[in-house]
Amino acid sequence: MVNASAEITARFPTPVGGFPDSRDRVPSILFAILYLCIVPVGAMRLIRRESRTWVHIGTCTFALERIVVYSLRAWQSFDDGHRYAAGLLEYTQMSFACGYLVVTQDLIPLFRVLLINYTNGPDEIESVHRDPACDGQAMSELPPDDPKRRGRLRLWTFLFNISFITVNVPNLVQGSMYDNAVVQQKAADAIQILRYMATSAGLLLSIALLVWIYLWRDWCWPRPAVLRLCQILMLLLPISFYRLVAMRHYIPSPDYIGPGSQSTTTDHVIFYVLHGLPEWLAATLLITPNTRRMFRAGLDGDWRRRDGQQKYSCGERRKAKKARYEHEMVHTTRTTTASRTELKERTSTSTVDRIV
Repeated sequence: MVNASAEITARFPTPVGGFPDSRDRVPSILFAILYLCIVPVGAMRLIRRESRTWVHIGTCTFALERIVVYSLRAWQSFDDGHRYAAGLLEYTQMSFACGYLVVTQDLIPLFRVLLINYTNGPDEIESVHRDPACDGQAMSELPPDDPKRRGRLRLWTFLFNISFITVNVPNLVQGSMYDNAVVQQKAADAIQILRYMATSAGLLLSIALLVWIYLWRDWCWPRPAVLRLCQILMLLLPISFYRLVAMRHYIPSPDYIGPGSQSTTTDHVIFYVLHGLPEWLAATLLITPNTRRMFRAGLDGDWRRRDGQQKYSCGERRKAKKARYEHEMVHTTRTTTASRTELKERTSTSTVDRIV
């Protein structure tokens, strides 16, 4: 528990969104309900075969996690005894720092599918990307097959994906340091450095991804999906700018309500409008439509490092493993039987020789 009333020796980094109070009750409950509304839609998309895809599973998990976060925030707004709970503070700050980047990261495999579909050509759209619901769409506008460009695009999208994963590491570290930041100035300064580092890097990567999508918009197919990616990115970009502004403050103690504390009504409204609302809109645009059909993503997008690489489901891997085991057992049995037969023949021959 962060002791809000005790005198502290460090300047405390202002938590993004501030500490929950009575003004957070309605918006927190509202956002929890909004996320609860899109979760059944996402579940239905995963259950139905024609819309099932694992490409945006990170966003589906994000929506579930946001229900937990806003429920906890609503609970804190009713219970003053847990308003400054260190564990809840660390968890919510890690969640707010990582969540929108997880949604942004889910756009990379979708963008990769668009690029790979385009370079496959009209006669080379491979079965892993084919969707029966989209087979009627015209593919005459696609260029000839280009395997070299396809390989380069797979490499660059892979590096982008790894970069977003790396960016969230400082967010996880800084979120776990809030308890020590109350009494240790080094921990407080480290939080400030790490969260600025992660937010700035995430912003640069998001802008780079948006520029890449815009410059390559004529090399992506199908075209309507490109607009959807740009819409989601434009919704998520203001979150980084808001965080860069909101994180610049320190407060002398957790219960400080002066300037920079993120505790005024205006601060709370700005947080929900510029941080909470764009996240929900982006998740809704990604989860509620038939993403598999829109992006021709198949079940799991383009997962391969090179053309011709095969992938098997868990059931197929178990069957293959069982078949290999049975084959090895048959081979071992035959070898053992042959060895025993050969041994018997040698023994019989030796016995006959002795009798003779």
